[in-house]
This record gives sequence, C-alpha cells and structure tokens, in this order.
Amino acid sequence: MASNTERFQEVVPYTTRLKKPHEVDGRDYHFVSRDEMEKGILLNRFVEYGEYKGNLYGSSIDSIKCVINSGKVCVLTPHTQALKFLRTADIKPYVIFVAPPSFEILKATRFEKNARHTVNDLPQPFSDEELQKMINTSKTMVIRYGHFFDKTIVNGPIEQAVKDLIHIVELVGKEPFEYQKFHWIFRGNSTAQCN
Repeated sequence: MASNTERFQEVVPYTTRLKKPHEVDGRDYHFVSRDEMEKGILLNRFVEYGEYKGNLYGSSIDSIKCVINSGKVCVLTPHTQALKFLRTADIKPYVIFVAPPSFEILKATRFEKNARHTVNDLPQPFSDEELQKMINTSKTMVIRYGHFFDKTIVNGPIEQAVKDLIHIVELVGKEPFEYQKFHWIFRGNSTAQCN
C-alpha cells in the first residue's frame, strides 16, 4: 500500500510537539499549539488522541474525511478504542485486524526477521514474555472489539500475511459501494429489543 500512493494515503496526525528541522508541516504532522489541540479534543474533532513525553498526538476526523474526499483509500492504524468513533456514516471504515500466530510461529518468524523493539532507546529482541503478551493482548482485543473487525489476518509467515492484506484491500476496493455500506450498517450484534 505504501508503494501505491495514488490509491492509498495515511492520515497526517496532529501534534503539539516542536517541528524538527527536516519535518514539513502538513506532510509529517500538523503542528499546532496545545491550546488549539485541547480545544479540538473538547469539540470531539479527534477520533483518537494521547500524550507522549508531554506532547499531544492525535488523528482528526477532518484529516480522515480529507483523504476520503480526495478519492483515495484512507489508511489508519487506530487504537482499538477509536473504532467506535470511526463507525460513522461519513467514514464507513473497513477494519482489518492483524492477529499474531501461535507462540511458536510468532517466535520463529520474529527471530528469522531479526525483529526488534526499543527499550530505553536501545533495540532489543523480543523476549518470550513479550511475545506471549502480544498474543494475550490480541485475544483481549478480539473479545472487546472483534465486532468491529471486518476481516482478520493471522500474521504468521510475514510474506503470506502481506499477500493476504493486499488481496483483501483489492477485493474491498472492487466491491460495489452499496454492498459495503449495507454490510457496515447491519454488521455486528444488535442490542435493540424488538416487540
């Protein structure tokens, strides 16, 4: 998807941190004052936001709509709690959940790819406990937010997971709009009581 910028576009997030010399406002981030961002948060203009190292970060509804209105597919990696705010008549997301494989496959594929994460600003391999935490977190996400997921991809062999993701995205792009809208509106468990 990153190689097809004519069709796909990520949302440019907002932040209150200072712009670094190599960054471009509106391309890397929308750099705004803390007051401006806090007002936007109070007015529910962000589908998600948070604070990291004293700076606010967030994805605005207007940024998402801007990508959609440009005719491109908006690519967003939201926190799961933001999913309930994304399901609106204006946005109509197609949610693909990427789940970890079994512990053994997860460990083998991450070792094979020399996958690392940062601890105290140093790259470290994943420990068995961290890999198990990924699996447990994934299970919790499915229980709490699975009704928002349109498709699930198991991230086992990475090359296959990428092929599966591209295949799903291509299919979604070819489905008639009416089907996608109908599927979205009537998907999930209803809590309504009918008499």
